[in-house]
Amino acid sequence: MASRKKKKMWAFSPWMSTSLLRLLFRMRWKNLTELASEYPVVDGKLSQTCYLKALDLCYGRLCEKFEKAEGKQFSLAEVDSVVCHSPYNKLVQKSFARLVYNDFLRNASYLKGSGSASLEPYRCMPLEDSYTNRDLEKVSQQVAKPFYVEKVEPATLIPKQVGNKYCASLYGGLASLLHQKASDLHGKRALMFSYGSGLASTLFSVQFHEGEGNFTLSNIHSVLDAENEDCFESFCTAGFFL
Repeated sequence: MASRKKKKMWAFSPWMSTSLLRLLFRMRWKNLTELASEYPVVDGKLSQTCYLKALDLCYGRLCEKFEKAEGKQFSLAEVDSVVCHSPYNKLVQKSFARLVYNDFLRNASYLKGSGSASLEPYRCMPLEDSYTNRDLEKVSQQVAKPFYVEKVEPATLIPKQVGNKYCASLYGGLASLLHQKASDLHGKRALMFSYGSGLASTLFSVQFHEGEGNFTLSNIHSVLDAENEDCFESFCTAGFFL
């Protein structure tokens, strides 16, 4: 019976860890060409655009539902915190800036006197162009910065230290917010954006109330601080990645 030797397929994927890439480099695999891949090719620019489009669509629908129910305009001024799906923190910054830009286009009153006049040149920009315009991205992040520090940054502790957690990403942000602001959350409201599996996404809000029982997240900092750094040689000795 003839046997066919299985061919190894090596390829670099954007989601590979830095440790693995360093290991491959050190093992002199850097000259391998990407002839075949078992992994999908990731278009980072398109992925970011899809994320922002999904956020726009969800935010627009949430605004419509709120305004129909409450009879007044919705904006980020209605919430105290914003927690986003976080593959990496720079995208969270961009997504929050996108929400601020949406509020600017809807003439939200909280933006008056906040430097939002710098967004005026982009008011009539075609929607498709706005997703990839670097100047708009930069200006909107500048306008959003003070609001980001107040509403978003407390929810970024775990995502920034642990990295992408896929489905758990949003809830790592929620755990961070509960840890950082536990004593000040009663009666407050947070906007939650969940995203994944292509364009599957949802935007919803949660309101916080005093809890009952002994559950606590107060040890998050100590757990994160307990992580150990290791050297390349120990990875090889342990046979990790091999």
